[in-house]
Amino acid sequence: MLDAVTLTIPIGISLAALAALACGCSDQTAGTGQAPTAAASSNWEEVKAYTAERSAEFGAFLDRQMTELDASMESLAARGGANWAAAKVDLEAKRAALAAQMQELGAASGTAWVAAKERTVELYEDLRDSLRAASTDLDE
Repeated sequence: MLDAVTLTIPIGISLAALAALACGCSDQTAGTGQAPTAAASSNWEEVKAYTAERSAEFGAFLDRQMTELDASMESLAARGGANWAAAKVDLEAKRAALAAQMQELGAASGTAWVAAKERTVELYEDLRDSLRAASTDLDE
């Protein structure tokens, strides 16, 4: 029987390799305080339809998107303000929930992966949309 470490190391290496190969596909909003743009969204529409056979690609894409969302959250934090203080708590809770779900997704396979992916998609879209709303609120 394979243990978690035996399974995790190849997955991590695969995700890192795919991320390195696909870095040119990344959205250019990192650090701007803006959530990923329509170009990233069109890629997201394609990627979120991936099946378990493309789980490594799905994970790599989501890792890149998370890096960009994290950079956007840091940029919003730097802008600060009363609206940010309220949004920060919500965004951090959603970020933590998504991170936990991504761990579950990485450990899943087959039909369990499909169910975990659907929940991951929901959590990612909720975080992305909440970040967009927070950014808009800070602009007002």
